Amino acid sequence: AGRPSHTMAASAFIAVRGIEYTLGLTADEAALRIDLQQADGGHIWSATFDSHYVEEITRKTGSFKRFGAFVSMLRRALAADATDAESLKIDVLTYADLQVLKQRRAGGAAAQPQRTQPAAAAADSAQRRYVILTHSTAHD
Repeated sequence: AGRPSHTMAASAFIAVRGIEYTLGLTADEAALRIDLQQADGGHIWSATFDSHYVEEITRKTGSFKRFGAFVSMLRRALAADATDAESLKIDVLTYADLQVLKQRRAGGAAAQPQRTQPAAAAADSAQRRYVILTHSTAHD
């Protein structure tokens, strides 16, 4: 006797940093699933994020978005609507790319000591991909 579930699904081919991917999204009121497949090598990455986690991540970026609004923005960025093309951008980062971005955001402060990871964890990190949604406004 629960309320009906409304599921949204979208997918598109995207090219990021010279690499082509198929990016798929599936979302309902409770969770977002992202599927990313590299076109040439067939590597596939998938992850599911609950609505609370997505909202917490947006809060940490300093630009809080409700889950539904975030999913809508991600869908619009994927559709590359002409009206949104300048303000919404999807990027795909490796773990190393993400670390460089974090260092830049920290103001390029002196290199912080790196925690040593076990070899298996380091290899796992190197294989991960991070889908980043950037929203720019005229005031940014």
